[in-house]
Amino acid sequence: MTFDTIITAARQVWFDTDWLGVAATLNGASLTICVLERGRDEDDNSVFDFLDTAVQPADYATITYRTDTLVYDGTTWRYPRLRKIDAAVLSVRWIANQKPKAGR
Repeated sequence: MTFDTIITAARQVWFDTDWLGVAATLNGASLTICVLERGRDEDDNSVFDFLDTAVQPADYATITYRTDTLVYDGTTWRYPRLRKIDAAVLSVRWIANQKPKAGR
C-alpha cells in the first residue's frame, strides 16, 4: 500500500456522510462537509459565531468572500476564510451573527 492509497482511503472515511460528514448547502448546491469546530469569537471590532469546516478541494474549488453562503444546521454562514489547504482537505472558516462590539 502506498502513501497515496492510504490518504485516499482516509479521505473516503473522513467524508463518509454516514459517519463524520454532514449535509450542507453551498450557494444552493448540496455539499458534504465535516464540522471541525463551532463557537463564538471576536476580533477588534465585532463578535461573531464561527464554523470551521473541512471539505474536499474538488468540491469547493474557489472561494468568493463576499458572495458565498453555506447553509448548515438552519444557519446561513457567510464570509468564508481559507484556513488551510493541502491535496486532501480544504479547511474553511465561516461567519454568522456578526455584531459590533459594545461601545463601538
